[in-house]
Amino acid sequence: MSGRRLWALAALALAALVALAYGNSLSNGFHLDDVYGIEQNPALRDLANIPSFFRDPYTLTTRSLNADWRPLLQVTYALDYAIGGLEPRAWRVTQLALHWVVCLGLFALGRALLGGGRVREVRGLAEREGDAIALAAAALFAVHPITSGTANYAWARSSLLVAVFALPAL
Repeated sequence: MSGRRLWALAALALAALVALAYGNSLSNGFHLDDVYGIEQNPALRDLANIPSFFRDPYTLTTRSLNADWRPLLQVTYALDYAIGGLEPRAWRVTQLALHWVVCLGLFALGRALLGGGRVREVRGLAEREGDAIALAAAALFAVHPITSGTANYAWARSSLLVAVFALPAL
């Protein structure tokens, strides 16, 4: 199968799995730290506040004890607010999209490790078999219950962002 066709198939399959596993979360509201970090956080309500995210750790949450410096995370939250306000569905769509991107990253990593795309040869393993194993691993990750915390919980977006940016570095 050609590389583009394989990637298109993998992208569609993983998107379908993410939607099937976590699509029911789209109607959920905010919960736990979402309340202090998103719902009650005035800093997220204006994109003009973005520079302050890089200077002021108290813009992360309304709970001063939880002050922390995560400016890129806050930028994504401010963008979500600009797009959908405090409608949780918009925030969940972002979570699921990021989870899907992580799944694609895992597929790419699996292909690289197993010789897919001829990144490197793996003795005794055909390219097609390596691709199938990589896709199966990414599919398992897509639906595994252990990933539900980051897929369903907007405040856990930092974990998704770490994975999105760390996987290509591997």
